[in-house]
Amino acid sequence: MKKIQKQCLCFLLTGFCFLCGCTRGISHEVMAKIDGREVTKSEYMVYLYTTTESFVSTAGDDVWNMNFDGQTGDELVQERAFNTLQNVVAAEVYAKQNGISLTEEQKKEVQASVDTFLAETAPEDLEKMGIDEKQLYRLMESSYLYSLVYASLAEECAVNDEKVQSAYADKRLMEMTKKQTVERMPGAWEDLSTFHQ
Repeated sequence: MKKIQKQCLCFLLTGFCFLCGCTRGISHEVMAKIDGREVTKSEYMVYLYTTTESFVSTAGDDVWNMNFDGQTGDELVQERAFNTLQNVVAAEVYAKQNGISLTEEQKKEVQASVDTFLAETAPEDLEKMGIDEKQLYRLMESSYLYSLVYASLAEECAVNDEKVQSAYADKRLMEMTKKQTVERMPGAWEDLSTFHQ
């Protein structure tokens, strides 16, 4: 079970490793509301960036020339970024309802990761994301919390096979996101680009 938790955390934190700490260009524009929780453009851009990085690391630069059941690479990345946000919001709600929170040690790990990642981030990507250190900390904290919730949901499955446990946790999170009320703000979704050249 710890292996699943570590894998999930590594995936999410790796995705966040290129995030920024600059305050220039921070966008508080609301892109959507998920169960009443506002999602800002800066927050979405972080998820868009991490999803882009994940796609490129998996499929290479040719991912942008592929067709994914009628979707372009850009469209799929944008959809997956938003789906990730929905899962994180669902995990936040689940954590609150079930008393799941980060320990002080885990919070220190989050801060250390933020500090390291901020030092290694390309300035042009930081500016495009438009997020500050405080927002980054909150996002990484939510990511860590998501991994704890994911592990908790996987533990509900009594089967020892990690793939079955992982599929069960994915299904539970998907069920939670289907119950969410999502409102996308008109005009906020225009002219978005992924981070590929």
